Amino acid sequence: LYLVLLITDSRFKSSKLINLLIFLPAAIFYYMVVFLFGADIQTPKLISDIFYVGNFIYNTALLSLSILILFLWGLKSRNARIKKQANILVISSAAPFLLNLLNQTILPLLGVRTFPNAGQLYAVIMILGIYIVISKYSFLKVPEKVLLEEIQDKILDMVIILDSQYEIIRISRHTLNLLSFEE
Repeated sequence: LYLVLLITDSRFKSSKLINLLIFLPAAIFYYMVVFLFGADIQTPKLISDIFYVGNFIYNTALLSLSILILFLWGLKSRNARIKKQANILVISSAAPFLLNLLNQTILPLLGVRTFPNAGQLYAVIMILGIYIVISKYSFLKVPEKVLLEEIQDKILDMVIILDSQYEIIRISRHTLNLLSFEE
C-alpha cells in the first residue's frame, strides 16, 4: 500500500498516522510469527486465531485499498499512458487477488475443497501485468535513487549503505536519530 501511495503521489503518503496503520500491524504479525509460533512453541488457540484472522484482515484490507487507489489514480488521470498502466495494474492485481480469495477463503467456508492451491499461477498473472506496464508503457520511470531514498527514510530499521571501500554512502534518517548523529 505504501508503494502504491508513492507511485500515485497520494497526499496520504506523508501522513504519519497512515504510515503507522500500514507498517505497525506488519511488525506485530512478524513478531508473532518469530516468537509465538514454531516447532517447539505451544501457541495458544486464542493467539493463533488472533494471528490468522488479523493477518487475513490486514492483508485483505491493504490489497483492496491498493487496488482501489490504483483504479482511482487511472480514473482521475488525464494522461492516456497512466490510464492504461492503471487499468493493467488493477486487472493483473485484482484477478489473482479475487481468485485466491475465492479459492482459499470463500469456497472452503462453503465446504468446497476440491480446488488446488494456485498461488504460483496467480503470481504469474500479477507479474505478467507488471512486466507489461514496465516494458510497454514505461511504468516507474522514476530514478532509482529517488525511490531508494524515500523507502530508506520510512524504514524503521537501521540502514547504512556502504561502497566497496566501506565508505558510508547513505544513512537513513531513522538511523541518524537512533545514533544521535546529524547528516
